[in-house]
Amino acid sequence: MIYESDARFLRAMIVGRIDSLADGAMARLAVLRAKYSAALDGGMLDLIARARETHAEAVARAEVAADRAFLEGLIDGTEDLLSEDTFPKLEPMFTRYAEGSEMFALLEKAATIFGDAAQELASWVIAGEVIHAARCGWGDDE
Repeated sequence: MIYESDARFLRAMIVGRIDSLADGAMARLAVLRAKYSAALDGGMLDLIARARETHAEAVARAEVAADRAFLEGLIDGTEDLLSEDTFPKLEPMFTRYAEGSEMFALLEKAATIFGDAAQELASWVIAGEVIHAARCGWGDDE
């Protein structure tokens, strides 16, 4: 009875009826792996391996979705372009996505907008320093 219940759980995870990203799903999978590895049950270990692959695919899809939401937020202005977290989030995406892919195109667009915002901020900072120096009389040759 327990064996059948475990097999049903694994099959449900493989076909997507159970969300492998849900709390406790991976913990149960780890317990089942330990349990059936000790028993050397090849059929169950195959189901476990397939469920782990399903989980890895779900994690990858979730990461792409999170990256897409972040990039679209930078593009449409709902994410803070000048946050201290923006560049550290953008940089690894250049190795994560293949050139020519839809995600890479989105990344390039967001990175261009980020670069433009950083340049504009830098020019405002420099302009502010120049104005401050002029007000204080710094840089006068007299």
